[in-house]
Amino acid sequence: MAERIGIIGLGKMGEAIARSLYARTQSQVFGYDPFTKTKQPFISYQNSIADLEAVADVLVVAVKPADVTK
Repeated sequence: MAERIGIIGLGKMGEAIARSLYARTQSQVFGYDPFTKTKQPFISYQNSIADLEAVADVLVVAVKPADVTK
């Protein structure tokens, strides 16, 4: 069974990870980024981190450390 992977942060690195996972595995890719301007068809976008957490088996944090807030 394929895992459902959630990615927090869909900038250059997060989108590259999502694209690679989608192309190379049978995993469903979900994502959350409040600043995303363009949406990719292979990512199921979520409205919040809580929503992402509810649908994903694994979470990948693809955010620059300086951009993380409490």
